[in-house]
Amino acid sequence: GGTPAPLEEEITFMVQPEETERPRLNVSHCYPPMEETPSYEFPATGRIILAFSEEVKGGPGDVTFYPRSVGSPKVTVHGRHAITAGHFVMVDLMLLPGEVYNVSVDADAFLDLDGYSMESKDE
Repeated sequence: GGTPAPLEEEITFMVQPEETERPRLNVSHCYPPMEETPSYEFPATGRIILAFSEEVKGGPGDVTFYPRSVGSPKVTVHGRHAITAGHFVMVDLMLLPGEVYNVSVDADAFLDLDGYSMESKDE
């Protein structure tokens, strides 16, 4: 009987480095497409599709639709209220007929699956 010998076994493992790539908006795959000259083909009630460089989930930030006409109200949708499907985000909304909108996406409106926000336009 005596004292048991101390356990001297160990394991070693490596942890993946932090992801340096951030999700980016892929404008060429969004719907409706970017229009240099407005064609007014998008219905007032419709679904906007945003495409990203990697899978995303809704975050705390917003997607804001700014009308170009003075006095028209902006439309804001929280990232968590959008529908995400892999690299795509669908936003259902009602817009003003005949209006032209600029779209702004907050950096934290959508996050990659590790929780990182989109690339800043300033980077």
